[in-house]
Amino acid sequence: MIAFALAVALSAAPAPYAIAVGHNGGAAGLAPLQFADDDALRFARWFSALEGAAPASLHVLATVDDATRAELTASGLELPQMTAPTRTALARSVAEVRRALEARPDHGADAAVYFFYAGHGQADRLLLEPEAAAEAAITGKELRVMLSELPAGRIVVLLDACRSASLFAERGGPDLTSEIRALEAKADGAPLGVLTAARSDRPAGESAALQGGVFSHVLASALAGAADVDGDQQVTFGELAAFVAFHTERLTGQRPWFEPPGGNLRAVAADLRGASALTLGPSVGGRVRVVVPHGTPLLAEVHAAQGRAVRLALPPGRYLVQRVADGVRTEASAVVSAEGSRLEAADFGAPASAERGEWDELTFGSPFGPEAVAALDVGWQSAQSAPAAAPWRHSFELSYQGAAAPFGAGGLEHGVEAGWRWAFLGPGFVGPRLGFHLSNHVGSGGPALVRRVEWFLGGGVRLTPARWVELSPWLGAGITTLWIERSARTAGDPAAPTVLGAVRADFPLGGGVAVWLEARAALAFVAVDGARTLTAAPTATLGLAYRR
Repeated sequence: MIAFALAVALSAAPAPYAIAVGHNGGAAGLAPLQFADDDALRFARWFSALEGAAPASLHVLATVDDATRAELTASGLELPQMTAPTRTALARSVAEVRRALEARPDHGADAAVYFFYAGHGQADRLLLEPEAAAEAAITGKELRVMLSELPAGRIVVLLDACRSASLFAERGGPDLTSEIRALEAKADGAPLGVLTAARSDRPAGESAALQGGVFSHVLASALAGAADVDGDQQVTFGELAAFVAFHTERLTGQRPWFEPPGGNLRAVAADLRGASALTLGPSVGGRVRVVVPHGTPLLAEVHAAQGRAVRLALPPGRYLVQRVADGVRTEASAVVSAEGSRLEAADFGAPASAERGEWDELTFGSPFGPEAVAALDVGWQSAQSAPAAAPWRHSFELSYQGAAAPFGAGGLEHGVEAGWRWAFLGPGFVGPRLGFHLSNHVGSGGPALVRRVEWFLGGGVRLTPARWVELSPWLGAGITTLWIERSARTAGDPAAPTVLGAVRADFPLGGGVAVWLEARAALAFVAVDGARTLTAAPTATLGLAYRR
C-alpha cells in the first residue's frame, strides 16, 4: 500500500497544466486575424502529448471558425473542449488551475503551468473577445500578477502577438497603492519565464501556407523537441529562445523578446520525458515536416543535421512525414503510440516531388545546433553583468552645462542646473528644472557680464534600447531671467518666454546612481534695450542622477 501511494505521488509530480488562448478578433485600426484559433489548437495538440497531461488540465479559450472546423474534420482530428476567449473565461480557467495545483500532494511545487496566447497585441494589452463593451483586453501587469499567484514550480508564458514585448519589457506605470506594489514584487520573484513573438516596434505575422502564425509554428516545433540540441528530452529556456530567434528572425525579421525565470537560461521550459514521440534517427538528415495524412495541419518542422537523432513529442496518432534532402522530397508514414515511433532514412519511399512551393516560401533553411545556444548564453551572461537601466519613480539631478554665449557673442557660457523628474504612466516623466548660467564678453560696447536664470517644466518618455542605457527625448517650457552688466549700466529681461527640446542618454552605475549626457536647444524671446529678440542657446550637459 505504501509503495502504491508513493508511486501515485511520484506519477502526479510532473503533471502539467495549460491555458491556450486564441482570439482572431480585431479592434479599431486592427483587421481580424485568420489563424489565432488554429495556433491555440496547435499548442493544445503539443500539450496533449506530454506525460500526465489530462484533458481536465488543458483549458482552450478560442472560438473556432468554420474553415478551421472543416479542416480538422477532413484531417480526422478531434476538437478539444473549448470556451470563448473572454476575460471571465480566462479568470475562471486560472482559478481552476489554481485549485488543481493546491489539491496536489506537492501543492503544485513540482508542477509546470503553460500560458499561450495568439491574437492581437497593443501597447500594453492583449485583446480578448468582448462580453459587453466594444473592446476587451488584459494588460501585461494583470496577466503577470494573475499567473504569478499560481503555486507552480515553473510558469511559462508564450505570446504570439504584435508588440507583445511591451507587456513585460516596459515596466512601471501609475504608483497606485501599496497592495499593487506588493503584488508586483511577488510577481517579480515568481518562477515565471516569458517568450514573446515580437518587440514593441515589430508586428507578428501569419502565413496561409502554415495555416497559422510564423512564431507559433516555430514555437510548436521547438517545444516538440526540435530545440533539444543536447538530446536530454528537456528543452531549456535557452534552447527555446535560441531556436525561436534562429528561425523567426530569418523568416520574418522578428526578433523575439524573452525573460527566463530568475534570469536562468538553463531553467527547463518543456520536459518531454515520457511524452509520446516520433524519433527521427541519425540517418534522417535534411528538412522534415510532420503533418496529418490529409496534409494539414502542420504539427512540427525540423532541419535535422546528419548524424544527430531528433525526438519530436506528438500526441498518439497516424502522421505523414515529409522530408527534403539534396533537393529531393520523399515521404514516410508513422504511427505514434504511447510508446513512441521511430523512422530512419530507409523508411522514406521513392521521390514524391521536387522541392518547390511552400517549402521554398517558409522553411527552416539551416540546421539548428548547440553553437546557437552557446552564442545566446554568452550574450545573455554578458548583458546580465552590465548595470541595468532599472525602472525608477523619482530622479534627483545635478549637472554642469556648457553652451555658446547668447546673442552671438563669442566665447563659452558655463552653467549649473538642478532638477527632479517623476516617472508616471509607464515610460512617461515630468519635472521642474532650475539653472544658472554665466558668461563674460568683450565687444564694441566694452566688457559685459551676462547672467541668466532658467526655470521650466519639462516632460518626455524613457526608452531602454539596451540594459546599459536609457534614452529620453523631452520638451519643456518656462521663463528665462537675464541680466547684462556693461560698466555701470545693467539691462535685462525678468521673464523671457522660453521653449526647449532635448535628447538625453542615461548610463546606470549601480546603487541608483546614473551619469547622463544631453544635447539641448533652447529658444528664448528676450527683451533687451526695448526690443524683443529671439535668441537660441544650444547646450551640452553632463550630469549625475540619483534614482529610486
